[in-house]
Amino acid sequence: MYWRVHSGSSAAAAHLIQNGIRPTLATLLRSFSDQPAHSTRFDSKVFVHLILYQRDDCELCERALDVLAAARAPDFESIFIDGNEALEARYGERVPVLSERDSGRELGWPFDAAAVREFLAA
Repeated sequence: MYWRVHSGSSAAAAHLIQNGIRPTLATLLRSFSDQPAHSTRFDSKVFVHLILYQRDDCELCERALDVLAAARAPDFESIFIDGNEALEARYGERVPVLSERDSGRELGWPFDAAAVREFLAA
């Protein structure tokens, strides 16, 4: 099982690289975005543990990363389901799926930035 933590700060991307972890292209692009680093849209939640279930070489998963960046979603963990029988049985062709670990809520593809913001605000 593979995972990556995505962050919107260039400092976090630099930290990942310094520690031998290769951030994804989407992470790097968001790191150097001209968007402000702060956000007020999810202030009601102190901490949300998000997971994006995805597959390797998945075009829809790449689109989902772009949507999450556009929604200014907080940091999230990416779990690649390839090779994990339990996750493949659960998610199969449904990926990408955004999940909130603590509540178990899931947002399946297709979703847009508005749907992600609504999911996070609930």
